[in-house]
Amino acid sequence: MDVLQQVSPLKLDDPDWPIRSYHPNLPPARFYCEEATRRDIRVRNAIVCDGSTVAAADVLDSIVGFECDVRTGAVLDRSILLGNVTVGCDVQLRRTIVDKNTSIPAGSKIGFDTQVDRAAGFTVTEQGITVVPRGYRFDPGQRRDASLQKTPLQEATTKEMSNALPESLVIQG
Repeated sequence: MDVLQQVSPLKLDDPDWPIRSYHPNLPPARFYCEEATRRDIRVRNAIVCDGSTVAAADVLDSIVGFECDVRTGAVLDRSILLGNVTVGCDVQLRRTIVDKNTSIPAGSKIGFDTQVDRAAGFTVTEQGITVVPRGYRFDPGQRRDASLQKTPLQEATTKEMSNALPESLVIQG
């Protein structure tokens, strides 16, 4: 996550130290708002790789790998998506690493309750980072949280994060 800092110890754009890695031939990242939702896209301190789409979602202090699909209402907070990850509508990820070839069903909440995450088969580090393994298959309804209603604390945090974002970083639909 150090690469997201304004002054990073690792400069990804240093011409004297080129990064040589696999780079698929993909279109640029795409950000869009569906007409019916009228919801803004919020992106703050993020890297979004080629071939990825972000649809009316929040990507905060996160890295989105190539060919990822972040759908309407999703919130990525201090999270990393590796390649070919689909994040369903209204998914909430906090301090979560999702390995490649994984599809997270709509309404899932990961990274909020370590006991629930461990019971689902995820690894949770001592620092509280949840890791979803490569190609993980969710059982139908496994990660659906029936209480998608925000608690007063979550509502306050959402408002606080909204107010903290400079207007220039909000993409309006």
